Amino acid sequence: MKKYFTFIIIILTIVISVCNDTNATQTPIKQTIVKPIPQKQKSRVITHVTLTCYQPVEEQCNSDYLHTADNSLIDLKKLKKGELKWVAISWDLLYLFPMGSEVKITDETTGKCYGTYIVKDKMNKRWDHRMDILIHPDSKERIYEENIRVELV
Repeated sequence: MKKYFTFIIIILTIVISVCNDTNATQTPIKQTIVKPIPQKQKSRVITHVTLTCYQPVEEQCNSDYLHTADNSLIDLKKLKKGELKWVAISWDLLYLFPMGSEVKITDETTGKCYGTYIVKDKMNKRWDHRMDILIHPDSKERIYEENIRVELV
């Protein structure tokens, strides 16, 4: 029994000494400072288009002229007050400005800022590189401007 007990003590001392030696020879743990990852900035999408206007009437739209392409209902009272700032875009621009995105429309030559609009409608497929601002059916305003800057907000 005494031999067995001394054998266990020898094994334990060997194990303890080996553990102490490995701790001494290990490289110290480097402290790393965790830096916050910067938030991804929105990519600035800018293009130039021909800007026109349209009215929610059957002659300029389809038979369901009070609904936009994303199925939003046009409230004519809000539109008349200027509370609805919606725009229709040509199909070739949908990849840049998807439905529901906000765009800022500016005429760089005159400095006129039309404001910020929400993309709610699509134009007829025959149009390329165009945007239509939605105006009230009673409005006499007409817009036709070329080389208008449009920026994703």
